[in-house]
Amino acid sequence: MICIMIYFLAQKVAENKHLKINEAANIFSSCIEQGKSLTTEFIKKTFNQLFGCYDNQGIWLWKDAYEAVEIAQIIYLLKEKDNKTPKEKLAHYKQILELTPTHTRRTQNQIELQQFSTPLTIAFLACLAAKVVPNDVVLEPSAGNGVLATFAQRTTSNVYLNEIDDSRAENLRLLFKSHQVFQHNAEQINDRLNPSIKPTVILANPPFTAHLNLTTKSRKAIEKHLISSLHRLQPGGRLVLISQESLSPNKLLWHSKLINIQKELATLRFSAGISGKAYYKHGTTIDTRITVFDKQQSSEPKFFPEIYPTLELESLLELIEAKVPPRIKTKAIVNQPSQG
Repeated sequence: MICIMIYFLAQKVAENKHLKINEAANIFSSCIEQGKSLTTEFIKKTFNQLFGCYDNQGIWLWKDAYEAVEIAQIIYLLKEKDNKTPKEKLAHYKQILELTPTHTRRTQNQIELQQFSTPLTIAFLACLAAKVVPNDVVLEPSAGNGVLATFAQRTTSNVYLNEIDDSRAENLRLLFKSHQVFQHNAEQINDRLNPSIKPTVILANPPFTAHLNLTTKSRKAIEKHLISSLHRLQPGGRLVLISQESLSPNKLLWHSKLINIQKELATLRFSAGISGKAYYKHGTTIDTRITVFDKQQSSEPKFFPEIYPTLELESLLELIEAKVPPRIKTKAIVNQPSQG
């Protein structure tokens, strides 16, 4: 009986914490709308007032504050009118990021699970490369707080989110009330996800080398995420992957792997590096890469398109607009709009 009471008390405390984080996010979203900077001092003051205690008392953590800032950006995007040119949008999202603090304090759990959320700028470019259309079924298998899904749902209502982390999954349920949120290990998303969900677009930013419940780090982590997602993707569908910069056919470690993927599963259509500066607000400056796959076996699996080096965001935007090919024409398999 005591154990049950403790469990429900813990659940109530966690629920209350999420509501306060969401309340802070709404305050921060209003600041973003007004073009006001979210200084660490203002964030600290807001959290101290909402929780009725100071940050050094351990009731709230800076991880919670950074989560609220990310959620604030998503709340803003969900309300924003989508009426700018791609160039204007990219500049606008860069301005929003400049209003936010740099992540300088990370928990051990964040580090172990490699929870580096996708910045607005990169999420926007990934969705641009995906070329989402209204009848697409979109899956974000490692959703975090759902920024990739946020851009996708501007075009289609058929959006599904998967996030293994309990706290972030709860954030998603508060943000995306009309969409289903799952909590599977995305390394096994094809085996775990309900077979009725048939995505025609997958937007993936998985951990690069971290395996769930394992201390060992290896490139096989992202390989498992990629292969499982490609198996779940519908024929003719498109997968856009954000990965470590080295995931390229020009690198010995990946060359044969990508040949096998082209032979058995999907064709690599586009690949370009992203300057690490795009991630600096999220606490890292590691270079990354955006890769586009279409679910169709390649007739020439050893052939790859031009693989572009690390680029600044503006150059990457121009390249995506000019070089990412159209989607494969196929009869899309469309689910009913996802229900919460």
